[in-house]
Amino acid sequence: MFIREKRISCGWYMETDLIPRTDNAERAVRGKRSKKKRLSRPSQDNLNDKNSARYCSLLANGNFRNKKDYWLTLTYDLKYMPKNQEEAEKQVRNFIRRLKDQYKKIKQELKYILVTEYREDEETGELSHFHHHLIINGVLSRDAVEDTWSTGRGKKKTTLGRANCQMLQFSEEGIADLAHYISKSRFGKRGRKKWSSSRNLKRPYIQSNDYKFTPAQIEAMAASNDNGADKLMKIYDRYFITEIAAKNYDQTGWHLYLRMWRNKEVPWVTEYQREQIQENRIKKFLNQKE
Repeated sequence: MFIREKRISCGWYMETDLIPRTDNAERAVRGKRSKKKRLSRPSQDNLNDKNSARYCSLLANGNFRNKKDYWLTLTYDLKYMPKNQEEAEKQVRNFIRRLKDQYKKIKQELKYILVTEYREDEETGELSHFHHHLIINGVLSRDAVEDTWSTGRGKKKTTLGRANCQMLQFSEEGIADLAHYISKSRFGKRGRKKWSSSRNLKRPYIQSNDYKFTPAQIEAMAASNDNGADKLMKIYDRYFITEIAAKNYDQTGWHLYLRMWRNKEVPWVTEYQREQIQENRIKKFLNQKE
């Protein structure tokens, strides 16, 4: 058995999985530190898929900033409600195009992640209740962004529905909880979500190392009162670790999952918050052991 360190980084954000490997096939390809390569993009047609949701979360955390960028929700008034997915995509594409035009006027470039949510009737397959969520870089005022969710010009200009633009506010997990929210269907099994993003976002990269940790080290850290935070912060000294999750599996033993930001990129974390995060790590550890 050996421990594979799998780093997935995007911009200033990184997730690290420390996982035991026991399969003979894995042993055959066991190697030293691999070259950094771009993480494959999963299907964007289903945000309910675990890999797709994680990729979306990586993009969000690696490209957008706390209390500078925006979280936007767009809904439709009844008379403008799209009849099908094509109409919904056309409306939101027009909205994005108008935003891009406004950004270009001030020599800025729009960055975004878009999630379109709708409900599918189990019997007829009919789609309804379309609405959109976006994360965008905060260049315009929030009023200007909301005002762009409209149709027509001049006196004929009318809103398509409700537009709610809020400042992004990170938790100790960054935008992870927000990304989880948009990946969770409000319509249960009937809900569907499709997502896309602008091409100018930094993309996630993956790199692995099979010789950095031993199973005994991982087990000792998982058994400590902070899930190994003290040691891990020394190993990843260029980063600030905001979450360490330890999980034990019968066949392979302890796994550790980390979230972290480069130190210079987390001014939103105050010293008080750092202390609170450390306390939360201990609380999570105690809850896991109960």
